[in-house]
Amino acid sequence: MTTVEHPAQDAAWYNLSAEDAATRMGVDPEHGLATEEVQRRLAQYGPNELPTEPPPSVWAVARAQLSNPMNIMLLIVCAASFAIAQVATGVVVLGLVMFNVIMGSSQELKARASVDALAQLQVPRARVRPGRGGRIDQARARRHRAAGGG
Repeated sequence: MTTVEHPAQDAAWYNLSAEDAATRMGVDPEHGLATEEVQRRLAQYGPNELPTEPPPSVWAVARAQLSNPMNIMLLIVCAASFAIAQVATGVVVLGLVMFNVIMGSSQELKARASVDALAQLQVPRARVRPGRGGRIDQARARRHRAAGGG
């Protein structure tokens, strides 16, 4: 069996037939990869994981809420109120902006937590033929967080 030193990164894999893709990757579809080859590729390329983005920080979510056009308009009204000495109106409008940002951020973070919880319930699986007698096994896809933060 031939091994693949590095698969072509520019290949349009979605346009290839299953047989052509297997040939390019140096895999025999009937027998799969030998255990040694699986271990070698795992060491060379790393695990086959589904990437996920790191969750945004609370400050990033609040900043996005603050840049909402309605909140920007209210901030302009607040600044104008202070400029014409309508302090009470300015304070009330500033309170409304703060309330909008806090509630919007809270709702968005709860929604993201719900989506993450649902994603954890779904376990992606793939059928693999590891080369041990040609039998088909189920492999669970793993998820990892991308490096960096928001």
